Amino acid sequence: MSGNKGSYLFIGSLIGIRTTLATSIKVNETLSGSLRANRDKWKRLSDDEKSAYLAEQHEFAHHQLMTSSLAGVLYWRLNEAWVRDITWLSKELASFNLIPGRGMNLWDWWQKTGECKVKASAAICSGRLSYMNHVFKHLNLVAEVRDYLYSNEIPSAQITRREFSKMLSEAFGWCAERAGLSLNGEHHEFLDKSKNYAKIAAREPNQSTFLAKDTYNFQALFEAYSICEELFVLQVVGDNERAGDLLKKTLEGPFGGAMRVLIPLSKSSEWYLGFSPHIAKSFAMLMCNAPVDIAAYKEERRLEEILPWLDLHKDFSHKGISLHNLASITENIYSTLHQPLFTEKAEWLHYLNIPDIKSLKKYFSRPKSSDIEKFNLAVTSNAINQAAFTFKINLSSTYKLLMAWPESPAEYSKHFQSWFVDTKKSICILEYTDGLHISLAPTIQANEIPHLKNLITTQPLWVITGLLLRTHQYYLVKSYWDGTCRPALKIVVDKLKELLDKEIGKHSDIYYRYLTEITNQLEKQAQSLFPNTLVVDDFDLYCDQ
Repeated sequence: MSGNKGSYLFIGSLIGIRTTLATSIKVNETLSGSLRANRDKWKRLSDDEKSAYLAEQHEFAHHQLMTSSLAGVLYWRLNEAWVRDITWLSKELASFNLIPGRGMNLWDWWQKTGECKVKASAAICSGRLSYMNHVFKHLNLVAEVRDYLYSNEIPSAQITRREFSKMLSEAFGWCAERAGLSLNGEHHEFLDKSKNYAKIAAREPNQSTFLAKDTYNFQALFEAYSICEELFVLQVVGDNERAGDLLKKTLEGPFGGAMRVLIPLSKSSEWYLGFSPHIAKSFAMLMCNAPVDIAAYKEERRLEEILPWLDLHKDFSHKGISLHNLASITENIYSTLHQPLFTEKAEWLHYLNIPDIKSLKKYFSRPKSSDIEKFNLAVTSNAINQAAFTFKINLSSTYKLLMAWPESPAEYSKHFQSWFVDTKKSICILEYTDGLHISLAPTIQANEIPHLKNLITTQPLWVITGLLLRTHQYYLVKSYWDGTCRPALKIVVDKLKELLDKEIGKHSDIYYRYLTEITNQLEKQAQSLFPNTLVVDDFDLYCDQ
């Protein structure tokens, strides 16, 4: 069982594994090739080594499903809009010298204290205050929608479908506007409220949004999918006792509802536990590709079609899925692939014309704080670009898989295995307690565009740096919103330094010096914009906070 040995931070494409890099290398070399042929080798591994391997497979599966499903796209979209709006609000509040108290949620603080203090300021105008209230309201809305769909515990299982339809409609409209997209018109009309709104209704508006029996959400599906990957490994290597313990623990825990839905759909006497983990994963993947993202929005859709636990799973059986429903899910993915995740109007991407190390040295010869801010924006834009690329290639793989399904159902398991391998290739960063492992191939592929590939900030190691800085930004705003502590960026920067020494040798000191300078600047900025957060630097894993 992976237990708490792993973590995955979607916004930075960062997987954390609570073991050493050497242990990971050793275990993966030991188990290379066919797992079934490595049963004796598995038995000789220590419990810690087995847990580390299972944790890697669990987190790989998270990345795989979240980057190849519409549920993953919406989760990313909600987080991107949320991070940007909190960052803007932090600057607004700092201009009034307002500091939220530590340990206090920002929304609660605004309602109880903050708004009154801003009103009392002579510098505020009614329009500015009104817009701040507008942003606060939608930030809280986005946070609530995210908690209902993507948290381990559903805030209130009693929320009606009418109430949740209204919440989701508002969140769709907000996310579309923030991304420079229009739901009902041309994308350049994204600020026109008459053409950019969502209207989601429910067939049974007074019924609960979450089922009384076997309650689950997208987070539970993500977890059940990853747990099924562990169960697959354990049964293939013959560790049935550990597989049984993991299944029992899962069924008794917060993700048991999702697992109890998937097991009857995937019954199989060929597996020790009585169901096929691969088939269970296939159904979880299909459920996560319900039309839940704004790219697949249609006004005639009902909430029951959007949330798979209300309608979609009823269309499945242990015999499979009907051609009609398979075509509908495939169409959802096709629609998403032919819509931009965001447009230039959103101003999410920023680039600097710095073509080489010499130009970079000149840029940083006497840097102003504004220069560092521009450089940071350019580098963190890589995370947005990388996400867009990853969604494109992994959703395309999912589309091909589903198109092949009705043509050769007997060959589906082979297609699924190919899809499984393909969608793992986009992982960029693995963090261990003593180091980092990076994959440069997906960063190179994401920037194979003439106007990007010649910029130094889009070179592979700067893309990796941008992903880490974007992760840092996420932690900053999350701790600012929650009033909690945040991990020091130094935890992962020190690991990155060792990686730079290994990857680029003589120029590593240049990269590290600039990275250190950016880190120091970010920390100074955090102390002024996010003073209610407490930085902590005694974690083994930056990712696992």
